[in-house]
Amino acid sequence: MSLPSPEALLTVALNQPWLVLLVFLIGPLMQEDTALILAAGVIAGLENAFALEVLVVVAVCFGLAMSALAKYALGAASAKLPGIDAQLRSRAARKSKWVLRRRLGASTFAARFIPGTRIAFYLACGAARAPVGRLTLFTAASGLAYLALAAALAGIALR
Repeated sequence: MSLPSPEALLTVALNQPWLVLLVFLIGPLMQEDTALILAAGVIAGLENAFALEVLVVVAVCFGLAMSALAKYALGAASAKLPGIDAQLRSRAARKSKWVLRRRLGASTFAARFIPGTRIAFYLACGAARAPVGRLTLFTAASGLAYLALAAALAGIALR
């Protein structure tokens, strides 16, 4: 018995919109970049399916926000641990928190595009108690920018 080809699996998946949306909703919790790049490829490969493209974008941005909030919650919880809470009261930590809150938008976009910074960034946001609403908005916006760039590049590559 042979395994189905990747093309056959993709055809089946694309004919099941709920499955595609589920993948893009859960995918960011596992690995954000993989979900974004896969979504960009799907969007670039779709023709005359605007509603599905919009749903993929919404699902990915929602998944990214949920992923960020999970890491934020871990950072907030870790701030209560003995030793860490004392370090967070230091002068340097207070200054870092102030800078993080003041530059939250730019920092979120930088973390989206600079490899290796995202997890530490969201943990730090939680420990610093950065405004959750603003962080969620900036996370979705930076994910949308990344997705647009990746979809444009994928569209060029598929031509």
